[in-house]
Amino acid sequence: MADELMVNIDNRIFSANADGNLFVSRDGMYEWWDSPETRTSDDPLPQSHGSQTPASILLGARRWTFQGWAESDTPEEAETDFRVWATGLALKPMFLVGVYHAGRWMWMRNASVRGQVKIKPHRNDLRRTDIEMVLWSPDAFKYTDEVTRRFSTATSFTITNRSTGPIYPWYEFEGSQMEITTSRGEGIKLNAPTNTGTTKISPYVGGRAIQARGSGEVDLTLWLERAQWPVVHPGETVTFTTDRAVTVRHYGGAFL
Repeated sequence: MADELMVNIDNRIFSANADGNLFVSRDGMYEWWDSPETRTSDDPLPQSHGSQTPASILLGARRWTFQGWAESDTPEEAETDFRVWATGLALKPMFLVGVYHAGRWMWMRNASVRGQVKIKPHRNDLRRTDIEMVLWSPDAFKYTDEVTRRFSTATSFTITNRSTGPIYPWYEFEGSQMEITTSRGEGIKLNAPTNTGTTKISPYVGGRAIQARGSGEVDLTLWLERAQWPVVHPGETVTFTTDRAVTVRHYGGAFL
């Protein structure tokens, strides 16, 4: 339903509707729709009023306050299941956070808790637990679902960005060599010693190339001869050309 509102926190779904047992409070989405704080210089004009015009405006990390409640079947379940799960989020280095609204999911990358997970059992009904936490992501943007495109041979393809933030594709292929270029001249070239295995190249893990071998992984990043990470800026359509079969993944959009 396009008018439905749900919040996914670590694969538990809180709903704003009157069904289920996990609920979003009336003001439980405080700050979700706000932009992150801007980061810019504020250099006073010498011998004059005001400040110099900043060379650029950047965004800080994304953070917002979630409030909700749970209605467990028994007081024991509330204590040993929901409250244990909720307070345990404080120690998780990253977990899934998404909001469904207006017919689509929007996701935070690498979310975690900042400050306390606040738990308040109801004295008159110990089956109910109120929860409040600040959710934080180092990434300023929210993302729609991933788009996956598989190409069986060397090919050219385009990506159009209709969102308000940059889109960075990432790539998966078999082997140890691959080159991909764009219509703007950017490109990535991996030229590692020949070996079998699925290789993933992603800007979201520090710009690394990782190959799966058996039950482990091998870092091939040092064999990147070119690492100009192609980006599709808002309003752009960019053509990509690859020299081999490849699976391309990217977020459908990035939004503030």
